Amino acid sequence: MANELKMAQTQSILTLHERGWSNRRIAKELGIHRDTVSRHVRLAREGGSPEDSDGSKPAKAPPGSPGESNGCRSACAPFRQIIEAKREQGLTGTPVNET
Repeated sequence: MANELKMAQTQSILTLHERGWSNRRIAKELGIHRDTVSRHVRLAREGGSPEDSDGSKPAKAPPGSPGESNGCRSACAPFRQIIEAKREQGLTGTPVNET
């Protein structure tokens, strides 16, 4: 049983997969092998996903993941119009190395 994932981690795999993350990216983010991710995704497709036997709650997706909706706004949000106007002028946030 030492190699079994907790239900929260299994739910994280499935949630991130549904959000379009690659198996490799999910594995890297959660610190598990990508074959493990593939196995859990395959089991879920076949309807054989592990039952919630220990009563744990699903984990939340990592901060910054696509589709995250925790109500937090970006620190840049108030400056969105200014940033977009500067980008239209061809400016970027990359500093120019003047030597």
